[in-house]
Amino acid sequence: GDVQDAGWTTVNFTASVDEIWGNDENVDILGYNYDADNNTYNVTSEEGLRAMAELVNGGKTDINITLAKDITLTEVWTPIGNSSYPYVGTFDGDNHSITGLTIQNAGDRIGLFGQVGDNGTVKNLKLTEVNVSGYNNVGAVAGWNNGTISGCSVSGNIQGNQYVGGVVGVMSTNSEMIACCVTGDVKSTVVSGEANAGGVVGMMTECSITACYSTGNVTAENGTNVGGVVGCSNISTITSCYHATGDVTGTGDAIGGVLGTDISVTSTGEFSVVNCCWSGTVSTDEGIGVIQPEIVMIVDVDKVDNLVTTWTGGAITLNNALTHTGWRYIKNTGTDKETRPLVLEKTN
Repeated sequence: GDVQDAGWTTVNFTASVDEIWGNDENVDILGYNYDADNNTYNVTSEEGLRAMAELVNGGKTDINITLAKDITLTEVWTPIGNSSYPYVGTFDGDNHSITGLTIQNAGDRIGLFGQVGDNGTVKNLKLTEVNVSGYNNVGAVAGWNNGTISGCSVSGNIQGNQYVGGVVGVMSTNSEMIACCVTGDVKSTVVSGEANAGGVVGMMTECSITACYSTGNVTAENGTNVGGVVGCSNISTITSCYHATGDVTGTGDAIGGVLGTDISVTSTGEFSVVNCCWSGTVSTDEGIGVIQPEIVMIVDVDKVDNLVTTWTGGAITLNNALTHTGWRYIKNTGTDKETRPLVLEKTN
């Protein structure tokens, strides 16, 4: 009721905790709201995205997250998920962008996600103006991936010591990546030995990547196992991937326009490099640096030199292995067509 004598007016009202803390689907006071029907947090701001990272790193590793707007990050980022709490939900960028991902960290498992766990998914995401630096297991989307990453693009620079990739630093058993791309530079600062640096993935073990590409420099001045797409592969499959225009450099023979080296030591299973292309300057002038042909199947790994093979022919080679994937390469007609000759489009 109203209290008149003291000159105050008291108004009785009720509100649920869900409404106050942004857990109602119509409330967005913290940069996100919760859609109970779809069990999803819809994120609309930097503050909301940071709140998601806190939830996951606090143990709520299976939450589903969707970007509802483009987001610009204004401060240094703390990765979502880690080795103790890997992210196992579904993160859907919904084709929105995150701009300004900046990490300067001497630790391991560095990226927008520190670690994507088994059954975790990251998809439909654009990362622009990336500036990521870590020690080992460094990638713009994820430092370490045990799940599925698809339809993601990265623009910017990624640097680390070992296991450095434009999208993912390390891909582990049964993980997969499809239709991801990088425009920017990847650098390993390793003093000597194995860099395991790739334009898309640094190191992959018992997993697969399909229809992925990078354009930019991949360098390890003092290291080996450097590839335009993948630095080092072990019992894995690389299908319909390409690297264009940038230089791929390192020490020794394990330097390749597509793959630096394959270290598979068993003939059990199917692992291969199939229908891939490369161009640009590679210190060994090879598509694959070091490989054991009696173990790993190699089919149509072509250098695009615009003499024998052009990117028109390259697109045919790449698409021959993508019939049932839902993706295909088409000629890029945009302003960046000289550095990025082919782009991906969905076929269904």
